[in-house]
Amino acid sequence: MARPKLRRYTTAIGIMAAATLCMGCIVIAMARMDGESRTEDLASIAQEIASKIDCRESEPVYNDIYFWDEMYGVNCYQSDGKVEAIRVYRHPSSVAAVLQDWQPLISPSRPLVTGANWFVIGPRKDVEMISDAMQDALEVTVQVPPPPPPLAPDQKSATTCLRFAAGSLNDRALNPNQYKQMLPYLETKYPGYRNAVDSSMSPEQVAELKKIATYEESRIEAYLSKFGSKIKKFCTAHLAN
Repeated sequence: MARPKLRRYTTAIGIMAAATLCMGCIVIAMARMDGESRTEDLASIAQEIASKIDCRESEPVYNDIYFWDEMYGVNCYQSDGKVEAIRVYRHPSSVAAVLQDWQPLISPSRPLVTGANWFVIGPRKDVEMISDAMQDALEVTVQVPPPPPPLAPDQKSATTCLRFAAGSLNDRALNPNQYKQMLPYLETKYPGYRNAVDSSMSPEQVAELKKIATYEESRIEAYLSKFGSKIKKFCTAHLAN
């Protein structure tokens, strides 16, 4: 198997939402950010963590296509087929929120270590090496952190939109009938939805995803993550309308 080239994800994420309090009410404040430089920061941390262990093969995960926050990750494959999942988020509170979904994958042989805005799940030996090497690492554990407070309304709305879009990207290639069936509802809920999804993946990329699903199903999420920036831009921009 060819070794994927680990590269930084530099497509700008144009708009992000932040909730602010105003006279007892919640106001959605939209702020532009330099997605390129900010995401490079996350990539640098993820690559630093990955450098602490011996990766036979590194696979970049360019964004979290199921959650509102910016993320950069690395899947680190070992010679025995085991994998470390390294994830770095823009906001520290996102770690506890996202990890609630990862609990079933954590065990004594595949524990968890967290840092200020990152986490790693993988074989115990490697996780312990990372815990020793990273200054902000906490103790190795098999328990995820307690759930954080509920997401702000804008964050929750963006996350819902993203999960629909991630499912549509997958279905467009692997379940086209279901994709077409859902489109009228999603286009009504999110005007411009079909164009956002269809323009994110070229026909060649759709064909490539079909091959990955056939031969390397575990890599689907990493492949789809390449389109996370475009989808997040659409979902967050939709909140501003």
